[in-house]
Amino acid sequence: MSPLLSIVLLAVVQGLTEFLPVSSSGHLEILRAVTGLEGDPVTLEVALHLGTFLAVLFFFRKRILDLLGQAWKGEGRGRTWILAVVVGSIPAGLVGVLFKDWFEQVFQSLLVVAVCLGLTGLGLLLLGGPPKGETRKVPGLFQSLLVGIAQALAILPGISRSGSTIVTGLRTGMDRRTAGEFSFFLSLPAVGGAVLLKALHMGETRNPLGYMAVGVLVSAVVGYLSLGFLMWILDKGRLRVFGPWCLAASALAFYLYLAG
Repeated sequence: MSPLLSIVLLAVVQGLTEFLPVSSSGHLEILRAVTGLEGDPVTLEVALHLGTFLAVLFFFRKRILDLLGQAWKGEGRGRTWILAVVVGSIPAGLVGVLFKDWFEQVFQSLLVVAVCLGLTGLGLLLLGGPPKGETRKVPGLFQSLLVGIAQALAILPGISRSGSTIVTGLRTGMDRRTAGEFSFFLSLPAVGGAVLLKALHMGETRNPLGYMAVGVLVSAVVGYLSLGFLMWILDKGRLRVFGPWCLAASALAFYLYLAG
């Protein structure tokens, strides 16, 4: 398979799985094992994350601008939302700084991917139902911290960032829309920071920069569409439907690990 076609396939997988609660990192590792794509896998993954980062900005552009406007004027809940994102970003920031090298080594293990995808699938099946009782439309600080811890754990390949953060938000009392929005707002500083840190090393990849640009574009377009689909699924309260998908992907990753 040509390098360009491999990158396009990886970009499609990234765009689909970054937002759907099935773990983009886990699926990218599986696809790399199948395609044999060469190059720096972490650098390529961050390049594809740039595309989905842009997809989040464009999809929520009106909501983000509205909250920023409220915060600037001191009106509404804009400042509360911004504070929640800051608090929720702390755990992943600390983990990324303190354990960056260790996590990059873990990214190479299909066995870890298999185990974590299995945990993601079970978590969605057991905890992915709609919230019960009274719910909040604005994240509280303690809720934000718990969701942030879930995001930090999702640095492990196979643990879905969107799945873990949305489920944590639902189980701590956020309504569906708030849990979804907060999950993706929280992704912006985490992914943006990772992209910025890796940008200095992007030239070291074996893949031509033009190919990487195609990957960014494809992941952005596919990511935008999958994000809209997930928010629709979330509004319907059907997050659990992704549990069997993760379990099947876990079985495939385990098979590839054993096949060596």
